[in-house]
Formats: sequence, structure tokens, C-alpha cells
Amino acid sequence: MKTPVHLKVENLGHRFGSQWLFRSVDFEVHSGSSLIIRGKNGSGKSTLLRLAGQLLQPVEGEITFDPANLHSKINRHFWMGYLSPGMNLYGELSGKENVSLALETRGIKESDELSGWMEGVGFTKKDWNKSYKSYSSGMKQRIKFLVSCLHHPELVLFDEPFSNLDRQGKNWVRSILPQIQNDSIILIATNEEEDFDLSPLQLNIDDFQNK
Repeated sequence: MKTPVHLKVENLGHRFGSQWLFRSVDFEVHSGSSLIIRGKNGSGKSTLLRLAGQLLQPVEGEITFDPANLHSKINRHFWMGYLSPGMNLYGELSGKENVSLALETRGIKESDELSGWMEGVGFTKKDWNKSYKSYSSGMKQRIKFLVSCLHHPELVLFDEPFSNLDRQGKNWVRSILPQIQNDSIILIATNEEEDFDLSPLQLNIDDFQNK
């Protein structure tokens, strides 16, 4: 059982140049909860995710992730998982090698649970041994999702996690989300209505623009 965590965002605002993306964003999320971040394209959903994970420094406001003494930026790869459209893995490595590297980096061993997730990904043995760069966009998305959450991070940031996935892939992702949520805070940025049922906790970033 991991130590419960708490993410608090207060009066958050961010801009690029003189143009504000959003201002006065406030929310709190605890372990075992998911938050859907909604909004039109270009509204700042991805930026808000990166701010929440301390991958960006906000222009104004404060973000706290407690207990802070266990969650520094230096050891972020242990306690955070991140998936975004711009993220890529090692192209020359196979899918299996990318997963093995992610495990080794975090000092964990393959578990029965992870083996089940890998079996459900829908790859053949040949697929697992292909180079990541040769994968289709949907195959890449499945591997990126797996690598982002195989260590059960306390904070999980999913930016459009269902993009490029067929129905089978979407169902596979949905089957894994409840298994990682108990000890985690999950933030999901999406503007797809079919994703909104993943959590009753929702924030529409459009409501925080032009303030």
C-alpha cells in the first residue's frame, strides 16, 4: 500500500508571451481519484497537465503535491507516469526492449499483472520483437500507455490516451485504468465525449480563459 497523495492547484495561470491561456484555475485531487480535463483544441489542456506534473513552471499560482518529501523532481520517474501525443520511445529498440528498459530504470521486475497487460495489448511475439519505429501509430500508443503506468505511479498524466486506438485498444486501456487508480491520482486531458464517463470529476479549461 502506497502512501496516499494529494494534488492541490491554487489560482493557477499560464501564458505564452502576452497571451494568457487560462487564469484562476483551482482544484484538488486525492489518491484513488481521476479528473477529466476538458476543453476545445488549443485551450491549454496539455499545458495544464504539464504544469500539474511540474514539467512546466506556472506564471502565477501554486501547485503542491504531498507528501512533498517523497516526491521530488529528481525522482519523478518513480512517482509519475506521463503519456502525450508528442512523447516517443526508443525507435531502434523493440517493443519488448522498451518495456524492459522502463522496468529497469525504475528498479522493478515484471509481475503477473504486467504480463497480463502485455498479453492484452494484442501483439504477437513477432510484433513484440519489431522495432518501435516500425510500429503503426496505434501500436505505438499502446506501448506508450503501458510504459507510462507499468510502475503504478502516484500521479498519472494522460494527454489524449485514446488517440490512434481502435475499439479493441480503447477497451484495453479502459480495462487497465481501474487497476492503477487505487493508489494514484489520474488526470486525463481529452475533448472526446465518450471519455467523459471515466470520472465524475471534471474541469472545463474553457471556463478559465479570458479572465
